Amino acid sequence: MGVDIYMSWDGFGIRETSNPNFKKQITGYKDTGKYGYLRIAYSVPYYDIFSQCLCWDWDKKVEFTEELIKEFEKKVKELKGEDLQNKKKQWLDFAKLGKKLNKQNKHPTIYVSY
Repeated sequence: MGVDIYMSWDGFGIRETSNPNFKKQITGYKDTGKYGYLRIAYSVPYYDIFSQCLCWDWDKKVEFTEELIKEFEKKVKELKGEDLQNKKKQWLDFAKLGKKLNKQNKHPTIYVSY
């Protein structure tokens, strides 16, 4: 059990040639950010640290704006510890995807399931 962070956007999950990541977008339970999905298990030692980076209302779907992305990135970058580097990269990849989608005017939104 844990916290799942999902990102969706205009055109998310549409199966067509212009969307090469379709299968990756709809497959859950991957600890990766570059496809719009993050996961933190309650049992891992860094759960409390990373959950503090989620700087939005967990009970609503929230627009992942440039301002929110900057705040999220800042909190992730402030995390210390060599053992967190791989996890931090995944979370920064999530932010990078959000930035890209904003530039493409695809209105990314995020939702936390816990």
